[in-house]
Amino acid sequence: MKFKKILGHILIIAGICIPLQAFTQISIRDMSSAMDYKKYQEEYRSKNKSSKNIKEDFDKYDRSVVEGSGLVDPFVADDYKSDYQIRGWDKDKIFGYLIIPSIDVKQPIRLDASYDHLDKGVAHIYGTSLPIGGKDRRSVIAGHRGWYRGIMLLNLGKVVPSDKVFIDRNGKLLTYEVKDIEIIRPSEWQKLKPIQGKDMLTILSCHPIRPPSPYRMLVNCERVEEVTGDKAGAKSQNGSSDQSYSIVASQKTRSTPVKYVFYTITIVGWLLVLYRLWKLIKELRGYYGQENC
Repeated sequence: MKFKKILGHILIIAGICIPLQAFTQISIRDMSSAMDYKKYQEEYRSKNKSSKNIKEDFDKYDRSVVEGSGLVDPFVADDYKSDYQIRGWDKDKIFGYLIIPSIDVKQPIRLDASYDHLDKGVAHIYGTSLPIGGKDRRSVIAGHRGWYRGIMLLNLGKVVPSDKVFIDRNGKLLTYEVKDIEIIRPSEWQKLKPIQGKDMLTILSCHPIRPPSPYRMLVNCERVEEVTGDKAGAKSQNGSSDQSYSIVASQKTRSTPVKYVFYTITIVGWLLVLYRLWKLIKELRGYYGQENC
């Protein structure tokens, strides 16, 4: 009988730990996103100054995609080959940060929306303008609406027109304002072409959240003038990381209770594991005590 109880406790602990591992990983990753962003501000801005060759190749790439041709749906094609042809640039390096204060999102941007890059954050879709700003350009950033390792863009559906969206790129804070939200079919890539005279950013994700997700959600944003939160109104692209951080922090955050559900399940799950471990230890002591008798 004692052995059956011990086995039961072990099976219960194993059953709790299997889903708890995912919830724990999601919770830790979400809670650490703000710290990761701060680390980016401190490290990348001081060490990663773009060389002249890289800047020239950025412009060359943007000129080559002005018509929006060569677009690839990152959620259905992972075997395509991109060729940014940017000298001295490692595609696995963080290019910048996507920040959506209204839904408390701070995600690193990497070039090329491959499976690995989308697993680590959000990623730039090859064939669209780079997220560095400029008229007649439209950068498209893709991200999952929830992932087994993080909340990601799960709350993207709560974004509304007039919300601010930021791209933080090596000390330059690009400010965009949400203009509209569209639901399209994956084949409607003409919707992602640049619009003459406008500097645009589009955030792309699957829709609806529950699979299968046959549609794509587009959050279309248009560039607005960037100013710091101080009274002097100094341009943020010439400001410090503290100024950029204060601009982002000043934005209103909409209630996103989903993440607290993950936190609660994680805490309760670990309490149950500890309780079951305590019960298991008691049973083991009793079992070995009987054996010695």
